[in-house]
Amino acid sequence: MAWGNLGVALRVAGRTEEAIEASSRALKVFREFEDWYGAGRALSNLAEAHSPVYARAHWLQAADACTRGNAPAEATRARARAEALTAPAAPTDKPAPASPPARTTDSAQPAPPPQGAPGTAAR
Repeated sequence: MAWGNLGVALRVAGRTEEAIEASSRALKVFREFEDWYGAGRALSNLAEAHSPVYARAHWLQAADACTRGNAPAEATRARARAEALTAPAAPTDKPAPASPPARTTDSAQPAPPPQGAPGTAAR
């Protein structure tokens, strides 16, 4: 538990790398003793310390560990945190903006002829 508490304190202090190391040590100990609730807490702490790319995997692992540790409420919260990192944008009642019409060679304005081209004599 001390490694886990140290990990939280280091994360709050902004010492992310050290927080990840301490939480990883806590996770190793909890897994060794098959303390799945503790493992879930350590994984949650790792999720909090990591960027969203890695946090989602830690949240999902935390949910599994909490389920094994008979902590369904914590498992549900961990799954919700993982889902929040991957949830698509909520639909709105606003229609999507219309796309502009496709441009074709017929729709482009003609370019002026180059200077000195036949039929462009100075007037």
